Amino acid sequence: MDDLLKKAGEIALERALAEWKRDVVDPPRRSLNDPLFDDDRKAIDDYIRNGAQLGGVSNPGKFVYQKDGDYEWCGAFHSHCWEPFIHPDLRQLYWPSTYRLDCYGRYVAGFSSANAKETAAKYPRPATDGRKYLKLTADSKPADVEAFGPRPGDILLVGFAPGYGYGSHVTLVERWDPVASVFHTIEGNATGIGPDGSRRQGVIKHQRPLGTTTPAKTYHALRLIRPGANDLIPGSVK
Repeated sequence: MDDLLKKAGEIALERALAEWKRDVVDPPRRSLNDPLFDDDRKAIDDYIRNGAQLGGVSNPGKFVYQKDGDYEWCGAFHSHCWEPFIHPDLRQLYWPSTYRLDCYGRYVAGFSSANAKETAAKYPRPATDGRKYLKLTADSKPADVEAFGPRPGDILLVGFAPGYGYGSHVTLVERWDPVASVFHTIEGNATGIGPDGSRRQGVIKHQRPLGTTTPAKTYHALRLIRPGANDLIPGSVK
């Protein structure tokens, strides 16, 4: 089962890279009626509704995301990348926020929702091949991360430290660099590097450091999470 999970993570990374190469830009707020950003609006709306099933919009033929700030879609982007593999009820329940994903990694319902307890009960912690979860702090060392064994597609929650225990932003792990002690990530709803090498806001690449030796206003790695094998849709990984 772990081989299937590893392959699913690698494909999730391929999907993330494909979206990055599309150069999806978050439309600036001043661009509300600018058709130049229509493809970007549609792509982001697809992450939110079709990929993540998070938007709850009843008119699937018409996209509604218009501009930066309409929806915090970093979790929706990660969910889109895992869409073919993770059960949709899990993605809909846990992927909307860093707090919920922290609960997901720990097999804790932890919040009020109409179906939180019911969904959590459908996916109890198994005896083997369960979700992996690592809490990262200012004192975490590269050896701690090495023991976890980061893989493509893993969930990395990042945020300012101290003060943001479970993070405030969802990223997808591309790779871990133990020498530099940084995670290379692909992210949605963030500012970073686009496919042409310039900075922009949208689907970007970034580097997120371990520990708090870098400036305080830098997002640091705070939680590392991997879905469990029993979270996979049966037959979804070939």
